[in-house]
Amino acid sequence: MGEAILVDIQIAALSMRIDAQVPLHVPVEDIMRRILGWASQQFACPLSAEERFLCNVRTGEILMGSQCLYRSRILPGDHLILF
Repeated sequence: MGEAILVDIQIAALSMRIDAQVPLHVPVEDIMRRILGWASQQFACPLSAEERFLCNVRTGEILMGSQCLYRSRILPGDHLILF
């Protein structure tokens, strides 16, 4: 259950991209909360995970809420945009 994959995440609100290892069996909302919490600390810019979603550029999937990545078509190296 501890599986994770490396993806490229673009944080639209900050116009930045990061490489991140994301767990496949954790809800997307928790992943976004962790990423935005890290970004908020790094850039002293408060960001909330409310009303946000991830978009997989390769598949066009919208990922949000309690959905886990293992149920999506995500692959290692995919580019995700956090809106």
